Amino acid sequence: MGRPRVLCLLGPTAVGKTAVAVALAPLLSAEYICADSRQIYRGLAVGSAAPTPAEQALAPHHLVGFLDPRAAYSVAEFVHAAESTAWDILRRGRTPVVVAGTGLYVKALVTGWSLTSVPANDVVRARLEAEAAEHGGPTLHQRLAQVDPDTAARIAPADTKRVVRALEVFEVSGMPLSEHHRQSGTRPVPFDYRLVGLRRDRAALYARVEQRVDQMLAEGWLDEVRALLASGLTGGEPAFEGLGYRALAAVVRGEADLESATAGIKQDTRRFAKRQMTWYRAMPGIEWLDVDHLTPDATAARVAESWAG
Repeated sequence: MGRPRVLCLLGPTAVGKTAVAVALAPLLSAEYICADSRQIYRGLAVGSAAPTPAEQALAPHHLVGFLDPRAAYSVAEFVHAAESTAWDILRRGRTPVVVAGTGLYVKALVTGWSLTSVPANDVVRARLEAEAAEHGGPTLHQRLAQVDPDTAARIAPADTKRVVRALEVFEVSGMPLSEHHRQSGTRPVPFDYRLVGLRRDRAALYARVEQRVDQMLAEGWLDEVRALLASGLTGGEPAFEGLGYRALAAVVRGEADLESATAGIKQDTRRFAKRQMTWYRAMPGIEWLDVDHLTPDATAARVAESWAG
């Protein structure tokens, strides 16, 4: 008997995965496993474009909004939670569908890829974080580019947490994080994953990115950030590493204006979408659907047909 099948619906931010997933639910008796490193946090529903309560009412979504914004969450933790959830869905006779935005989560889940473990060093990390606070994350990113250009090319200069971790790994182990990745191992994969990717013309995707940023702001993203800070968060927590959160925190604190912050968020999100597509193109076995001229319902019908075949 073969491994149970699991569908993975992937693609860059703003491509339209959630709308397709909702349309797909009745066709496959689907339940969804969120593979997005920002949608896992409580209180970030607007800015992470998490499925709305109405969308979640149409089909169960798992691993959405469950984690405290102060908490870090590893790839290994995600894989364990996602696989456990998939087994539960299968036991109920329904179809698990992973809706994927975070490339590292997807790769670890579907290929069995596991990172070589380098233990955290609190002393080194605290020093690097203090340097980032004093001189800015991009300064540390420049240092990372000197010692590990491959990793620096994959991490945005503003992603201070990942920059700090990469430098920490290098200082603690004497080996660049990229080399650890090359030496990483694999583990057994319990499911037969069917990978379906959604893609759009780049100009159309970028236009959707800008429209979505405007929509999230209209839906109260700035108020969401204001509420997070009012709850006692500082803006330095892991949840704030999501696109736009630190920029809007600066607006709330009066350190930046909304117009400039919005322009920066749109630019960062376009760049992020481009990096996502680069990441996914390097993954084998993805069946790509061009969705520029397809409605979510039409796309869902094609995905269901592919799944049945």
